[in-house]
Amino acid sequence: MRESRSVAVALLALALALFALHPPAQAQEKALDDTVKCIAAIKCNCGIKIDGIIDEPIWDSAPRSGEFIQYQPDDGEPASESTFVRMAYDDEALFVAMEMHDSEPEKIVNRLTRRDRWVEGDLVNVIVDSYHDHQTAYAFVLYASGTQRDVYYYNDTWSDSDWDAVWEGRTQITDWGWSAEFRIPFHCLRFSCEDDPVWGIYFSRSISRKNELDRWLHIPESAPGFVSHFGHLEGLQGLTSPKRLEVRPYAVSYAERLETSLADPDGRDYSGNAGFDLKYGINSNLTLDGAVNPDFGQVEADQTVLNLSTFETWYPEKRPFFLEGSKIFDTYYSLFYSRRIGRPPSVWPDGVGYYLDRPSATTILAAAKVTGKTPAGTSLGFLGSMTQRETARFVDGEGFEQRATIEPRANYLVGRVKQDVLRNSEVGMMATAVTQRGFDSHYTGGADW
Repeated sequence: MRESRSVAVALLALALALFALHPPAQAQEKALDDTVKCIAAIKCNCGIKIDGIIDEPIWDSAPRSGEFIQYQPDDGEPASESTFVRMAYDDEALFVAMEMHDSEPEKIVNRLTRRDRWVEGDLVNVIVDSYHDHQTAYAFVLYASGTQRDVYYYNDTWSDSDWDAVWEGRTQITDWGWSAEFRIPFHCLRFSCEDDPVWGIYFSRSISRKNELDRWLHIPESAPGFVSHFGHLEGLQGLTSPKRLEVRPYAVSYAERLETSLADPDGRDYSGNAGFDLKYGINSNLTLDGAVNPDFGQVEADQTVLNLSTFETWYPEKRPFFLEGSKIFDTYYSLFYSRRIGRPPSVWPDGVGYYLDRPSATTILAAAKVTGKTPAGTSLGFLGSMTQRETARFVDGEGFEQRATIEPRANYLVGRVKQDVLRNSEVGMMATAVTQRGFDSHYTGGADW
């Protein structure tokens, strides 16, 4: 086991050394970039009203780009309807205006649905690779009805629809088709504050009644990857790190009165709780998330699963604290499963007649996480969390009240480092540790490329 770990570390060190010693890959990438489709954004010093109507004077000055290509049903053929896009920005946000011409506007499918839900209908898609790392991107979707969706892309082709951002988007159906306007605040994106940066950009349009998907630039169906084929967004200048600070405090209390019983001779129960979540942008690349006694009462409940196997059910993560930057911790062999932090207590004492009180979840006392990516292409993720010792009150078989530990106090630590190499590859290392007071501790680690 030690030998295999030593070999993995040696291979990782070798890959990093090769990356440092062979910068010509950047020149090759620059040569490839010269043939990529581009669009320029212009600086806006006046306000843009996000109403779906493209009538602000700034849009008359912004370069207009079109010539969308079909991806479906006829890959590589010109789009059956014209689509045009323009871009602008100010100190706080990126703006996008899109015109979707339609020869039969009365047949536009504009079904209304809840946010982040998929529904069959006409839509447009704006995806921004703000790191320009050909690996990660932020997608903003508007249906013709005005419904919003957002998705995070990572590892070039993987996607996470649980990612959420606060942005604006409006649409307007007209006698020539429909139009859409986006306002994407810079605090929704992660990027490097460079002089005259170049970002990856992608636009698409779906025409529902024709089962047609049109793309701003042609990515053949046979081409591997997705984000790595994006076009270029140019013209951004003077970008500064957005101010990102969110504090979400909460306080909750309840009183309950029931008929007296052996389990509850008083018949009354009072409880209260308080805590907060915090999100702070250290800079445009790194984000700090913190939580003290967090409350996840408003998180969507898990679906009921009947598990008759010997393996635990793998539930998706939905808690906001753990979702931010979570994809940095993803590996092909799943070293880290965040749902085990704050899980239901796992110890079942012997001799229990019936429970007087058994907590349904382990309390997270405090947690902190730093995630992001440096301008050098290094992705970082560090997470630490401490959970409370949980006890249960029960009556044993002889009728006596007892207390027992059903979950020990525990500390969780996770560290992850990834480095982009060549044009579309990466190498990384990850380590995890779980220490439990009075119980066994666990440590894991690995390397991937």
